[in-house]
Amino acid sequence: MYTDPDYGKARELEVDLLDKVKVSIRGWRRSHCSFNADISSRLRHFLEELEESKQDGLTLKSSEEYLRSLIGMSRGKTIFGFPLHFGYTNVKDVLDRVEMTSIHQSKHPDAEFAAAVKVFPYECGVYSVWVFLCALSPDHFI
Repeated sequence: MYTDPDYGKARELEVDLLDKVKVSIRGWRRSHCSFNADISSRLRHFLEELEESKQDGLTLKSSEEYLRSLIGMSRGKTIFGFPLHFGYTNVKDVLDRVEMTSIHQSKHPDAEFAAAVKVFPYECGVYSVWVFLCALSPDHFI
C-alpha cells in the first residue's frame, strides 16, 4: 500500500530547511551577512525547472547557464553558485552538505548570499530536496 505524496510536509520542510540554511551560513561566517531576496526568489524558480528536467530525463543546464541569467540582477557583483540535489534524510544531513560546499567562506566582508530550497514530495514519504546557493562579491573578488 503506497501513501500519497505529502505536499504540506514538503512545504514545511522547505521553510524549515531554508531558515536553517540561512542561520547556519550566518553562524559559520561569524560576521554579518545578508541574503538577496530577489536572487533567492529567482533561484527557487530554477529549482522547479531542475526537478522537472530530472523527472523527464533531460540534460540539466550547467550552473553557469543559470548564473548568467542573474547577471542583470547582481548589480556589479561577481556571482558564484550551484544547485545541490539529494533525497531527504534529515535536517543535519542537509546542513552538513551545505557546509561542505564552503560557500560561506567568501573572503569579502561585504559578501552577500542567496539561497533557495525546494522540496518535492513523492509516494511513501520520499522527498527530493534541491538547494541552490550563491555568493555575491564585489566584481573581481571571490
